[in-house]
Amino acid sequence: MSTSPNRFSHITAFPNALGTGMIISSSQPIDDGLHGTMATAIESFEAAFSRFRDDSLVGRIAHARHGGDFVFPDPQTAESLFTLYDQLFAASGGAIDPTVGEELTRLGYDARLVFRMDREPEYQPDHDHPAAGTAVSTANRNADHAEGDRSTWDSITHTNGTISTTRPVRLDFGAAGKGMMVDLLGRMIERELPDAEYVVDAGGDLRVRADSPIRVALEDPDDPSRAVGVAEIGSGAFCASAPSRRHWRVRFAEGAVNEVHHLLDARDGRPASEVKATWVHVPTKSTGSSDEQHPTALADGLATALFVTDPAILADRFTNAAGTLRFQCALMQADRTVAASSNFPADFFTA
Repeated sequence: MSTSPNRFSHITAFPNALGTGMIISSSQPIDDGLHGTMATAIESFEAAFSRFRDDSLVGRIAHARHGGDFVFPDPQTAESLFTLYDQLFAASGGAIDPTVGEELTRLGYDARLVFRMDREPEYQPDHDHPAAGTAVSTANRNADHAEGDRSTWDSITHTNGTISTTRPVRLDFGAAGKGMMVDLLGRMIERELPDAEYVVDAGGDLRVRADSPIRVALEDPDDPSRAVGVAEIGSGAFCASAPSRRHWRVRFAEGAVNEVHHLLDARDGRPASEVKATWVHVPTKSTGSSDEQHPTALADGLATALFVTDPAILADRFTNAAGTLRFQCALMQADRTVAASSNFPADFFTA
């Protein structure tokens, strides 16, 4: 991110938030009271939605033998997140599905897996932990669907921030949950510091309120030290997604070692392979008013959906009441060709 050196001179950090850390750069200082309120909100969000904590509400859902009714704190925010997943599930034909947490856990993407930038870690299945480390084949996944033995998002009911299940379900809200937390922090700043410009950065997922655009480098998915382009972002959300920072090797029981990553197609449980990286911009007004109540959650979810869904389908499904497209996007294919919507606010470098 590149800005005027004095424009966002006040920095606030939450190093361990949501597994990636969060940094807030603002034109006005965030005092201890607001910082404490933000820290409490982050902890409450993780206590509800973290798949990596057995003591979270999502953890309880995963271990509830007969299911039940699970009431999320801040029901309005929770229901907004669940409704967004309804839309993503429908638009993607089931490819974006929070119940993919089961496949992610079996592939080893749990609290025990540590990701490093310098090398790919290797995960060996823990046979004493039957819920994790077991490869999920397309055949098994399809059989589960056919027999009705596996929950999918459309089989789970929710209303007013309460999820109802009939069996244990491993939910993963990673596709849009981090963006939702970013939106909550942005709204806190706007309430307490109504004239402040700011950038909330959660591992590259950004919410911005700025009087003039900021410049954002677009990371090369094959080399995080390089950029493939530069975007100029005004007020709104800008999210990127790529498997380059969350990939690992799985050694299967028969001895084969396969590379996997966290961006799965929930319909077959396999890592998406046709797209290398995606970027999504959801604009808002600099005053903070917008048709989008949760622009970063939307951008975050769409950045994941683009790995498994035709952009034209998403464009058709995500328009506002006036028929205007709610987002702009770009994606890099496996062969490194880039496609972008006509108003995507970035220039890509050419060889």
